[in-house]
Amino acid sequence: MQVKDAIAGLKAKNATIGMLWLDIEIFAWPSDKISNQKFVLELANSASSFGYKVGIYTNPNHWTSIVGIDWTGVSQYPLWWPNYNNAHDLTTHWKPFGGWEKPNIHQFNGDSKDCGVTLDRSFK
Repeated sequence: MQVKDAIAGLKAKNATIGMLWLDIEIFAWPSDKISNQKFVLELANSASSFGYKVGIYTNPNHWTSIVGIDWTGVSQYPLWWPNYNNAHDLTTHWKPFGGWEKPNIHQFNGDSKDCGVTLDRSFK
């Protein structure tokens, strides 16, 4: 339902996107990791079935708390890995998790100011 609503909103505004990123972070997830795994898989499969490229935005701490460190159910999708270590690369402090051998994007800094605008900075 969430993916369907998001896609309807994009279409209503004639917006086009290259990738639909699923933000898997700890905020209000149930403690049942099996149910969470099913939900994440449903989100990814739903977006994919609508013809969108899918990516996952998460880090090992969030991933472990939500679905468990060993679950690999969506590892076929690109990973956007947030780790605010100021390293402009894909490997500094990287350790595989969730079936990903390496990230596709590394968010190395969050909430930095540039010309009065607050930005997150990533390396691809």
